[in-house]
Amino acid sequence: MSAQAPDITTKASIRQHIWDYIEKNNLANFPRPVHNRIPNFKGANAAGERVVAMEIFKRAKTIKVNPDKPQEWVRYQVLHEGKMLLVPTPRLKSGLFNRILPPTGANTAMLKKCATREGITNYSAPVGLEHKINIDLIVIGSVAVSSKGYRIGKGEGYADMEYAMLVYHGSSQSRHSYGVYCS
Repeated sequence: MSAQAPDITTKASIRQHIWDYIEKNNLANFPRPVHNRIPNFKGANAAGERVVAMEIFKRAKTIKVNPDKPQEWVRYQVLHEGKMLLVPTPRLKSGLFNRILPPTGANTAMLKKCATREGITNYSAPVGLEHKINIDLIVIGSVAVSSKGYRIGKGEGYADMEYAMLVYHGSSQSRHSYGVYCS
């Protein structure tokens, strides 16, 4: 009897295959299990360092980073560099974005706290599309990314809606997308 590769022809089956693989091989950090979320994979901070090292990150003044746990290091780095950090409002329930506003004179520990879910809740102010903010870089987590850069998220479509709203309202100057991989 030969082992057969799983049928990964749909987004849902690709997600399931990736989530199962990560869990089976213990490749994730908290929160677990990884199913139905952007997985906080081991190496997420190293992947974040690759983002921070990119020239586009260095030039960017305003960066949108999704609120998922694996992007926490990137959110911290945005704040540490003194750049404007925008985080989507979870599930778009009370607007499109929140701007993270650390307290004046925030130290490293406080900036790290501001980059967490708790910080997003306690140290942010809503930003609507009427503000016409130009976003220089968008960082979005994925469950899977193809070799051509096609992204598969957790399946709820919020990242796609956020991006469409930005483009429609002229708030995003982003012309390029980048995949950052960590082996």
